[in-house]
Amino acid sequence: MNKVEKYIDYVTTKIRQFLKQRTFVSKNQNVSLKYMLEKNRSSRILIVVFSACTRKGVKARYNYVRTLKDVKENKLFILDDFSADHRGAYYLGQNGGNEIELACQELIMQKAEELRAKKIILCGSSKGGWAALNLMTDIKDADAIVGAPQYYLANYLLAPPLKICREFIMPDVTEQKIKGLNEYLRNKLKKKAGDKHKIYLHYSDSEHTYNEHVRFLIEDLESFGYDVAFDCRHYTEHWDVSRYFPDYLLDSLTGCCKGE
Repeated sequence: MNKVEKYIDYVTTKIRQFLKQRTFVSKNQNVSLKYMLEKNRSSRILIVVFSACTRKGVKARYNYVRTLKDVKENKLFILDDFSADHRGAYYLGQNGGNEIELACQELIMQKAEELRAKKIILCGSSKGGWAALNLMTDIKDADAIVGAPQYYLANYLLAPPLKICREFIMPDVTEQKIKGLNEYLRNKLKKKAGDKHKIYLHYSDSEHTYNEHVRFLIEDLESFGYDVAFDCRHYTEHWDVSRYFPDYLLDSLTGCCKGE
């Protein structure tokens, strides 16, 4: 996606956001989630899209709205604009909690029931990819299509640009809390390894998150016995996932919606 396409995507999404954004208030978690829902009453599939992390100084945005405009399924876009800078909290919670995660589960299952969805597909790149894998483990038979997700989350959040996000999720940095957050997703994937999930994983083996995160995720997914389709590219900057993932997302949805 070039700069002009990104600008068009931004403007289009802003217009849709103005017209379609709603707020979901969780009954059990005292959490409010902003979301957009695009319905197709003839579909029994619900596609859920999580937002990636924006650059410093830019509030969270919905992702892949324009990418999926021609996909004739139910689509639920959930915004993660928590923390002081509104760039998000990995859909987790404050100070070691998981109230946002639980609220997302509640919202997804409510919409799935309303739409009589028989299949749920969770999607996202980078932060959104982490969230998609994380929420996948909580939803029976859900599939995930993810691009270049982080894996050892605490290590990633210790980088200076993500200080505000880290302070929301993990204000007190201790070895125990670092270990717990780093292993959060791994422990859930291991626990749910016997469930029926299909994972489509896009990544580059030439950008820094591969050696820091993705290769360990791949090792664990294979070790745990998950059904995974891989798409390996060779771009050198992590942010280039936004250029390569949209086509992979569309291609993967074609197979995933057909049960392939």
